Amino acid sequence: MSKALARELDVPVLALAGALASEFVVRCWRPSSSGGKRAPIGRRALVTGASRGIGLGCAVALAEAGAHVVMAARGHEALEASAAEVRAAGLSAEPAARGSVPADGELRREVLERKLDSLARNEDRFRRYILEGELRTSLCRHCHGAEGVSRRPGVPSLAAQDPAYLVEQFERFADGEREEFVMSGLADGLGESDMIRLALYYASLPLGPEASGEPELADRGGPIYRRLCTGCNDHQWCGR
Repeated sequence: MSKALARELDVPVLALAGALASEFVVRCWRPSSSGGKRAPIGRRALVTGASRGIGLGCAVALAEAGAHVVMAARGHEALEASAAEVRAAGLSAEPAARGSVPADGELRREVLERKLDSLARNEDRFRRYILEGELRTSLCRHCHGAEGVSRRPGVPSLAAQDPAYLVEQFERFADGEREEFVMSGLADGLGESDMIRLALYYASLPLGPEASGEPELADRGGPIYRRLCTGCNDHQWCGR
């Protein structure tokens, strides 16, 4: 869910996300024994990814039904702000304590990788996503290079990266877990489908040398990389 979309429709972000999520949440409720109304799922509900978008909308819909909602997300500052907004609407919600939902990121990665695997099995759709991803790179290429190979010092190359890793970084910028003026603003306007298309496009590109590379420094840096960096990145310099 994009804040820009909410502004375009002239409705609050909470209202827009809640409207999209409400019917889904209502379908999960059980009929009450006292009449036609539906009761919330239990007395407490844990909602992950609750700092924005559909996750936030689900938290709002559950809270409006009378549940006490525990909201979890990776970016804790954004999560606290969203929880405060829900409480300000007179609803019962709290942010999950730091580290209290340790599996959230792991579960999100597993779901994301399943989506990418499913796309890869449909060759026509996979190619279409890559082509549509390229159409979304008009701003990206100014910093990350026309072919995903950086032409600016301090700006990473995106070519040949693990697509799941790239989507995770887009989400971290959008959630405020990572902060950089340009990327934070761009990522906040991307939906998950946009992130996946961009990630698949860049993953499809071959990795080449950066224009600012210095061979003598690369020779010295190779052993350091292999010693310190391969826990998170593979030997081809791509995120795991």
